[in-house]
Amino acid sequence: MAIEKWGNARTVSVGVKSSYEGTVTSLPNGGYVVVWDADTITCVQVYDGLGNPVGPRRDIPSTVGNPRKAQVTALDDGSFIVAWSGASSAIQAQKFSITGVPDASGPVLIAGTENSHTNDFPSVASWGTDKWVAVWADSDNSTGNPPDNIQFLRQGGTKFSIATAAGVTDPDVVELADGRHVVTWEESGRIKVAIVNANNTVQPLADALGGSSANGREPTISALSTGGFVVSWRDSGDRKFSTQVYNSNGTQVAAGSMLKQGEYVQYPPEVVGLTKGGFEGGYAVVSVDWIGKDNGDIYLRLVKADGTVVGPKLINDGTLQAGSQWLSSVTELPDGRISIAWDSGGTIYNQIIDAREKAVTVEGSTWDDTYVGTNIADQTDILKGRAGNDALYGGTGDDVLNGGIGADRLDGGANFDWASYVNATTGVQASLVDPKQNTGEAQGDSYISIEGIEGSDFDDRLTGLNSGSALSGRWGNDTLNGGAGVDTLNGGIGNDWLYGGAGADNLHGGDGDPSSASYVNAQAFVGDTASYQGASSGVRANLGNASENKGDAAGDSYVSIENLVGSEFADVLTGDANANWIATVDGDDLVYGLAGNDLFWGQGGNDTLVGGAGADTLDGGAGFNYASYADSAAGVVVNGLNPSLNTGDAVGDVFVSIQGLIGSKFNDTLSGFDNSIALWGGDGADKLTGGEGSDTLDGGSGADSLNGGGGIDFVSYQSSGTGVTIVLPKNGDGTVGEDIFTNIEGLIGSNFNDVLTGNTSSNELRGMDGNDILVGVGSSSGTSDTLNGGSGIDTVDYSAATTAVTVNLATGKGSGSNTAGDVYVGIENVIGSQFGDTFVGNGATNAFYGGKGDDIYYVSAGDVVVEGASEGNDTVVTDANYALGANLESLTGTGGGALILTGNALSNTITGNAAGNWIDGGEGADTMIGGAGDDFYVIDNAGDVIIDTEGNNKVLLKTAYDLSKLPSSVIVSIADGINIPITGTNGANVLRGNAAANIMKGQGGNDTLYGLAGNDRLYGGSGKDVFVFDTRLNKSTNVDKIYDFKSRDDSFWLDNAIFTKLGKGTPTKPAKIKSGMFYEGTKAHDKDDRIIYDKKTGNLYYDADGTGRSAQVKFATLSNKEKLYYHDFLVI
Repeated sequence: MAIEKWGNARTVSVGVKSSYEGTVTSLPNGGYVVVWDADTITCVQVYDGLGNPVGPRRDIPSTVGNPRKAQVTALDDGSFIVAWSGASSAIQAQKFSITGVPDASGPVLIAGTENSHTNDFPSVASWGTDKWVAVWADSDNSTGNPPDNIQFLRQGGTKFSIATAAGVTDPDVVELADGRHVVTWEESGRIKVAIVNANNTVQPLADALGGSSANGREPTISALSTGGFVVSWRDSGDRKFSTQVYNSNGTQVAAGSMLKQGEYVQYPPEVVGLTKGGFEGGYAVVSVDWIGKDNGDIYLRLVKADGTVVGPKLINDGTLQAGSQWLSSVTELPDGRISIAWDSGGTIYNQIIDAREKAVTVEGSTWDDTYVGTNIADQTDILKGRAGNDALYGGTGDDVLNGGIGADRLDGGANFDWASYVNATTGVQASLVDPKQNTGEAQGDSYISIEGIEGSDFDDRLTGLNSGSALSGRWGNDTLNGGAGVDTLNGGIGNDWLYGGAGADNLHGGDGDPSSASYVNAQAFVGDTASYQGASSGVRANLGNASENKGDAAGDSYVSIENLVGSEFADVLTGDANANWIATVDGDDLVYGLAGNDLFWGQGGNDTLVGGAGADTLDGGAGFNYASYADSAAGVVVNGLNPSLNTGDAVGDVFVSIQGLIGSKFNDTLSGFDNSIALWGGDGADKLTGGEGSDTLDGGSGADSLNGGGGIDFVSYQSSGTGVTIVLPKNGDGTVGEDIFTNIEGLIGSNFNDVLTGNTSSNELRGMDGNDILVGVGSSSGTSDTLNGGSGIDTVDYSAATTAVTVNLATGKGSGSNTAGDVYVGIENVIGSQFGDTFVGNGATNAFYGGKGDDIYYVSAGDVVVEGASEGNDTVVTDANYALGANLESLTGTGGGALILTGNALSNTITGNAAGNWIDGGEGADTMIGGAGDDFYVIDNAGDVIIDTEGNNKVLLKTAYDLSKLPSSVIVSIADGINIPITGTNGANVLRGNAAANIMKGQGGNDTLYGLAGNDRLYGGSGKDVFVFDTRLNKSTNVDKIYDFKSRDDSFWLDNAIFTKLGKGTPTKPAKIKSGMFYEGTKAHDKDDRIIYDKKTGNLYYDADGTGRSAQVKFATLSNKEKLYYHDFLVI
């Protein structure tokens, strides 16, 4: 790629005036340090790999005069050394930590001013891990023509001269990969080079620039990753710069060397060897070039090992291009990027450059590292942090970020990136969803744009994103949880658990140990396992044919997966032709082993385990579990107590927590265990033999031999495709159709409509699904039956009973000679005997068929009672509203609530409870007994009789009726649609008409008469009677005639909803009208008159506005023309 700026240029010397001679060097943690001179101090600022300042700027005062020519070098231990010369011709150095904290001992003096020596132009380089060497120019001013020296000093040692000549100056030093040091310096225009060996012997090399007329100035040197080095200098004569490459032997190399570069190079270039990004063995060089009218700009050239040059690239473009640029410095960061520093007008600037052409691999340090990958989309950067709290940025491409120990920030950038723990010394738990769960070297790590996790060589727990991830376990017994999304899980070496979750996942077990499916291996999780324990519903997972998968397993693929674990729901799990162990969790699961010696671990739920061929271990776990041979290609012999007798696919099989056996489609012999079991024969002529427990035998189709053995045993027809009619033979032994029963005590029906009949022994009949009829054949020997209808509308049938039966569905128990001890479960309907039976409902919708005899039914709402004609005198007792069906004679209410009790066409006796009941006897001449409470009776037959002396009762007449049959005080209404006269008793009656023209007579007592609509004829009789007007007035169709009104006793009650201008009152508290509202005459004589009485005619009128414009309306006529007063009228 081209030379590109990484981020923006930054001002380094913020707040510091007169800043010059900046120099930069990289630090092993991915950052760098910039050092510069500023009047009386040397300034130091550390940056991280993103160019952010680390800690405060450090200002180091000089004790040898104003500092100049500050130089810096980093040591392998993470510290760095800053050296400078002072105005007093001495040289000092200060050591700093990697974060810029100065050593507490303060600056050390490298060269003093003793003996009139001038010491200047220092340079420092690393020496081993944590030491340094220094070189400088030393001039002896004690003589008139002083000799000049290049001094060399190892930390803690004694200086020595490596060159003595007039004009030697500007040395630079670097450490090579083998520990030797190379020094370059200027000597009268020539660029000299020498190697200083570990024993301090000096090996002069060929001049980088020689000749008597040479104009070389200010050389710099840098080691190359090839083991050699490169020297750069400027030419003061032609204003160019040059470089010379040397190999590790000190021999000059033409490739990569440059001569006479630039146009007007005013200041010395600086060079640094490159190690990454396609420039391995090459170097970078920066120079200040005065081109055109500008006062000097910073240019960068990159030279590859083969001599190819990339650049030059203008660095200080834009707003920084104006003005003079001065000395520049360059360094390579550990991730291959380049950092450049320069000064301009008393300000220090810095710019990071990215010119990498290939992905990089960075081996981190033990400090807090910050490394940045490349933006090359089709290549993979590998960034390793090792120890420390690191920040790794992958950039573009599928990158691998390995933070190592510490709380690391792993930012993958674009494309698919990995968080790697391959160097962890223990197993890790790492979650892209919830990093707070992380443990081991992953603890404290955070993830940004990370799509995959690579585990350690130990036992890891890795959790991916819900949007899809890749997880790699490597070595160890790993647990990989992909979550939702399309995941790729690779267990690697070891026995791994892979949770793909939702989405079409690729599950690769790697190299597990599938050698055996024994209990020991299963409990140790030997082999690789695909698990669906986190699924939100049941799954179908097939290791041999994943195209059948459903639920969370849909779309999943398997490679080197030996084992399966299901969900907490009902699953279908299938192995392959190899040895598998398959574990269910909860739910009623179906498991297929196919070939191989398989182990099934049922755990919770009622499971069906199909081992297939091979010697399988079938452990059902909790619940009622089956070992199935339904897919066998031939008949099998399966003996639960003695598996050595097994044949076919059952050979070698071991049963644990198995309660049922399922045979093949052929002739099978199935023998159970001592506990309660279920045997299913399937097709073929099967021989099924139970054990000592309560067994269920289902022969399926074919002529089967069914022997229950000891215990209470059942023959089942659940496998039947239609309903069955079965009669249990006497003593449970005999032939039933093609089958032979032996020691059978119960029957289980199909899932359709069955008729199951027991024998004279104690039986249990189970109807299962469908609307079943269960016939419990009683006897006089005290036997009892359990009749379980199952689902559907089920019926128990006692029509053949020889005595009356009592069936209580509420308690689920029967009594009486034929039903004593019988138990009912899931029964809705009962067919009784030919005698007087008693039936009790259970609150569901029951149907009872009583048959002959005087039967009693205790029912609730929704129950149906069926009786035929002339089948006894039957009684229904209910605590709910109830209407008698045909051929039922009596109805009795119970409970505390008010009931609606209705008879039929017969002459019924209907008895209410203590509440206020509605009783309608129906068409017959009924006897109705209300009991306590305010009851309501419907009379629809003149022969009806009401027996009730309690409460305020009401009667609705649907036919003419002699009210003298009623108690002395009643409230009587005429039903709508009929017109019959009614005459009250001598008690206080309430008589209500309807819309017809009714005739109502009160007789004795204080009666209340409601004529309602229609032109009624009303007789109050003796007593203090009330005539109520509460229907809409109409002068033609609603004018009542009153024959015997007496002002001293009787009164008119006028409803203020109709007579709106009379004032307020209520039926419980009637109010007299005002005296001024009543007027005797033919019409109102003032505006306040409301009730007008024409005594001559006996007519009564209501006038809403007196003398107003509204006409008065006649509402009654008094035939006796009684004298009336205002107090005869009350408002309600």
